[in-house]
Amino acid sequence: MKFNRTVMIAIAVTFLVGVIAGFGIWGVKKEEKIDVKQLLTTAAEEIGNIEKENKELRGELKATIEDRGAVARLNQENQALQGQLLKAEQYSRQLKDESASIRAALAEAESKAQTTDNLKAMAENLQKRVFELEQENQDLGKAMEKISSISQGEDDPMYHKDTGQAKPVVPETVPEEPASPPEQ
Repeated sequence: MKFNRTVMIAIAVTFLVGVIAGFGIWGVKKEEKIDVKQLLTTAAEEIGNIEKENKELRGELKATIEDRGAVARLNQENQALQGQLLKAEQYSRQLKDESASIRAALAEAESKAQTTDNLKAMAENLQKRVFELEQENQDLGKAMEKISSISQGEDDPMYHKDTGQAKPVVPETVPEEPASPPEQ
């Protein structure tokens, strides 16, 4: 019990020292008269200011809520546009692939066309050459017939059979080559 008394005395002394120290620090204030009208006016002004700020905050809150709705709509539009962008990129890749295959086919077709043109030109040249060779062959055939008739002792083409007089010499005309070979 002695211990309990000691603790109680220590608490009481601490409380008493605190009260004395508080009184010494802050002291006793002289009571002043409170101006109620001034206090009410100040309170009314503060309430007006608080209501005004509250109204502004409600407006800002409403604008923020509307902005959140706009942001949500913009997010949806953005997602839709991103989807369209992905589709456009895929379509662009497909077009590039198709373009590359078309270019390859076009290059192959141009190569074949060039080969065909070359073959046509070669065929035309060969036809001209064949026509020329046929003409030469005919001319040689005629010359061979003349030589053959002369060598076999047949009628001398230089003298008339009946009169024995010389025939007038008429130069043979060489057939002109046609301007273009016959087409097939």
